[in-house]
Amino acid sequence: MTVEKSQKTLLFVAMAFPSFVREDVEILQKKYSVSVFHYRPSKKFFSNVYQQIRLLIWLLTHLRAHGVFVWFADYHAFLPILFARWKKIPSFLVLGGYDTTFIPELRYGVFSNPIRTGCARFGITHAQFLFPPTEALTKRVQIHVSRILGNIVPVPFGFDPDQWDCDTAKENLVLTVGLIDTLERVRIKGWDLFIESAKRLPNVQFMAIGISRKIASLLEIPPNLILLPPLPRTALRKYYSRAKVYAQFSLSEGMPNTLCEAMLCECIPVGSPVGGIPEVIGKTGIVLQERSIEQAVQGIQRALKRSKKAGEKARARVLTQYPLHKREQTLLQWIRL
Repeated sequence: MTVEKSQKTLLFVAMAFPSFVREDVEILQKKYSVSVFHYRPSKKFFSNVYQQIRLLIWLLTHLRAHGVFVWFADYHAFLPILFARWKKIPSFLVLGGYDTTFIPELRYGVFSNPIRTGCARFGITHAQFLFPPTEALTKRVQIHVSRILGNIVPVPFGFDPDQWDCDTAKENLVLTVGLIDTLERVRIKGWDLFIESAKRLPNVQFMAIGISRKIASLLEIPPNLILLPPLPRTALRKYYSRAKVYAQFSLSEGMPNTLCEAMLCECIPVGSPVGGIPEVIGKTGIVLQERSIEQAVQGIQRALKRSKKAGEKARARVLTQYPLHKREQTLLQWIRL
């Protein structure tokens, strides 16, 4: 996509820079001069105060900026959106999953903390444009924030098909990937159902990638389940290529990147009926009727019986619905400074 370069400055604020955030920086740099701020969150009150002061000083050194782009609604969203209102410049806020979620029993989600709730609600209420990746998140954010003044424009994440493809023969392997560094995340990412499914299907090979050694030592793991630590994103393709089935049994999700990457590698998806998971899978895989161990086991068994064409259809869906160039086109269409 050829884009005419503008001399206008866009301020880009994020708490972390995984690949999908870095891809947005690269997209926006094609058209604008992008100045980036990395807000480093902390559980300590005074550390967050320090980060807010850093952010305020940075904003005040960019008084001539023409727009503000924030990834996720959290501590770091309040000042940039307030700055944009004061300067009367456009503001854009990307929503994910954590910032539209509240699971009280796990104290999970931005709305589990009153200060984070205030910062997130201000950003969501006053941003000129909200960019959730799925329609499901559009509905979910409206549950937690009743007064939204800006426009809600779903903009799905984008994926490069050249980076994710299948280049090996499929094995009867069931795979899941996620960052698991607490026991709470075992449940949030659905590894509780995944581990129990492996126990109930002892003749099927399972693999889970992304768990810390400490948390792994606290779990009862059956012999047919291989656990691997977190791996670089570039190392995941060979495992996606091997697996016939990819399972996403999350308790809460926005638009799971790993699910889309696995589908591009022709994994047959099986997922829980939450967040953006059903939207991503569509009719190419199996969406559980309810999030239960019985449904998870049945879903895996059905997926393992499907032919190679089912995996090819999964890849075709992501190719059609979620190409990277489509996200680039949509973002640049709405971001006009």
